[in-house]
Amino acid sequence: MNPPPFSRAAQAYARLGIAVFPLREREKKPLAYSTGLLAASTDPDLAAARWAGQASLPVRPPKEPGERLPDQILAHGRCNVACATGAVSGFWVLDLDGPDAEEDLAKLVAVHGELPETVEQGTGKGRHLCFAWDPAFEVRNSASKIGRGIDVRGDGGYIVLPPSIHPSGRAYAWTPGRSPRDRAFAAAPSWLLQLVCPPAPAAAEARPARPTERLSGTTKFGQATLNTSCAEVATTPPGQQQSKLFGYAAFIGAYVAGGEIDEGQAREALIDAGLRMVAAKGAWTRKEVESAVVRGMEKGAKHPKTAPAPQPLRTAGDRAVDARRDKPVQAAQAAGAILDARRLWDGARPADCRAVRSWFAAHNLDPEGLPGGLGSLRAHARAPIGDGAGPALLIPLLDQIDGDEWNREIEALAILPLQGSRVARFVGPARDRVACLSTLPADGALLVALDFCDAWTLGQNAWESGHELGVILAPTLRAFAGEALGDRWGRIDPATPHADPDNPPWTLEGARPVFLAVRGDLRSGEHKRRRTLGGTQRLQLQGEAAARFFGGLADQAWRRAGANPVRILRPSTGVGFSEGRRGA
Repeated sequence: MNPPPFSRAAQAYARLGIAVFPLREREKKPLAYSTGLLAASTDPDLAAARWAGQASLPVRPPKEPGERLPDQILAHGRCNVACATGAVSGFWVLDLDGPDAEEDLAKLVAVHGELPETVEQGTGKGRHLCFAWDPAFEVRNSASKIGRGIDVRGDGGYIVLPPSIHPSGRAYAWTPGRSPRDRAFAAAPSWLLQLVCPPAPAAAEARPARPTERLSGTTKFGQATLNTSCAEVATTPPGQQQSKLFGYAAFIGAYVAGGEIDEGQAREALIDAGLRMVAAKGAWTRKEVESAVVRGMEKGAKHPKTAPAPQPLRTAGDRAVDARRDKPVQAAQAAGAILDARRLWDGARPADCRAVRSWFAAHNLDPEGLPGGLGSLRAHARAPIGDGAGPALLIPLLDQIDGDEWNREIEALAILPLQGSRVARFVGPARDRVACLSTLPADGALLVALDFCDAWTLGQNAWESGHELGVILAPTLRAFAGEALGDRWGRIDPATPHADPDNPPWTLEGARPVFLAVRGDLRSGEHKRRRTLGGTQRLQLQGEAAARFFGGLADQAWRRAGANPVRILRPSTGVGFSEGRRGA
């Protein structure tokens, strides 16, 4: 009998070095509330025993004579899963709670630079960004310290992990492609670490002391910060102007107190920006603007800030050391994933067997309908499927085509269970890779399908009609269409999406007709778009809207590669690609 999903998840996290402990069922509170994080452990066997009710949790000593405590505390298979953040698990968390948090983070990013892509989890109102633990910074818990609704979970903190159940009944989930299994925790930029964890007093004393009196003049950093802030204030729409002016005045006031910006220059620049705000009813008076600026700067002066310490010049040797220090986990995970794919492939047998032919017959497919297609696949009796194993087709995934694609060394596989009809999971670095189900003619058309049955059926029909057609299976739309380019808040225009040139999709050189086969039940992941009257709206594209969106992205990217425009096909056969699965 397979262990329950919470137990399997807890064991998987522990194997990744994440210290887990049980919470109460459908709650955020620790089961052993009296000892809390003391129960966190990275031992997979202990996790299995705890969620099976076979290992008790620690019980604290009585705080006063006569206090009655339970002899032991036992978890069960329905307990939620949590992990202790900080050094014990190797990461800390930036908790963004709501639109205000996203807005304040965007301001910080505009001044200091972009954040790296890292492990991310969606929450009820926002998201968790998980960054690698740096022993040089003692990150601790804080609330709204660096922005509205921006909390920090470090040493002494914890977060709830998927697949736990929220009290509302919603299941926690990682952002697609950003779970700890999919990627390593990225190192936080130095400016962010400086904000969430100021240097210890000893470290501050080691640096040259800053004069206690305010410095005259404005530094380059201070000038850039002041310019950006004033531009934001001047363009603030009605309804947010008073709070925005006061907030930026406090923000600048902190840097004035820290000696980065001249006080008089800051005050006059902020007042000028405030007077340029376009109010809904009547213009702002100088008295009103000056009052907000002065009060805001006085508040900010209570919390002095300085520019992040400049980074020393680094040699090639320094960069090599950093690469070895910061990326061992990524390199080890990538090498291990490739090795897993090769072992699985080597342990499989040719796909031309009774089990596979029976699966083809059950789906009304001709095994010989796509010449050479069956020879490119293998069958495995116990391939990884979900949290278990079972018979499946192994589909090799390639990132480019050069020469004989069938003899390439296998690095990534798509797993298609013989009990189902769609790809269940990937093994190896599968991002931006596709599978060739037929030979690729030099000048013929190219068919790209998101469903195996659709690809096989449409390819067979083309071959029977005498058309030269290369058949490609793209298990995810991202592999074929690439990424959408949004604004600095990640918002996109679903009607006319713009392809991100820095995240190109899989392409094939040479001009040729390209057909993309998508089904009517296609669903995208969650996107953000700008509301008509301002702000951000979250949406999920479905059916025709999703097909147009991804088709538009693919068309732009493939045109840049020299191919003909991408045309959308809507197959009438096959099983829907998106039954319980996101399209990208």
